[in-house]
Amino acid sequence: MWYSVTVYAQSELFSTIGLLEFALLRLIQKLDELSNAIQSAIHCSLSVSLINPTALLNILKNVSLQLPSGYELIPGIRAEHIHLYYEFVKVSLAATPHSIKLVISVHLKSTDRHFTLYKVVTLTERRTSNRFVRYLIDYSYFGIHNNQLDYILLAEEQYNHCNSGSIVICPIYTAIYNALTLSCASSLYFQSSNNYRLCERELLLHEQTALLQKHGA
Repeated sequence: MWYSVTVYAQSELFSTIGLLEFALLRLIQKLDELSNAIQSAIHCSLSVSLINPTALLNILKNVSLQLPSGYELIPGIRAEHIHLYYEFVKVSLAATPHSIKLVISVHLKSTDRHFTLYKVVTLTERRTSNRFVRYLIDYSYFGIHNNQLDYILLAEEQYNHCNSGSIVICPIYTAIYNALTLSCASSLYFQSSNNYRLCERELLLHEQTALLQKHGA
């Protein structure tokens, strides 16, 4: 009887030690995940380990109910788009003696601030048998408003301040021009041939004719 009790006690002790070891490993793993998530937040990135997609979606739903009229979250609040927020939201941390507060900056859009952005590529134009002309542009990107009247111009340096994720978001300090405000890029886009004089041109000799080749679909 004494032998059976001793073996049972040892077996229960080993089982308890095994559970404690597993719990400690899980705790170490969670602490590592928390440390990595905080490091990401220090670098302004939101980690799934810090806020899971379900919790983030619920937060965004509550935020969307408090937005002023005419404003909305850029990707919307559909579950299938929640991964986009992990791409472009900015995070900052505020530490107190008892907690760490997380501040998430989310981009908003309004109906009068939505532009379709184009990369400007100028092709050569034949003038004589061996002379070609190419327009020189000051801005590499041209954005047109939904009303087809207002537009924005972005140089390469300005575009570098835009995020490069699935959705391109640019700072709001970019100037907005009306179609009546003529520029080289706008005259090329609106095909205002009388205003091509606004573009500086470069003369090329013995240049090959530009070709457009289709890639994919």
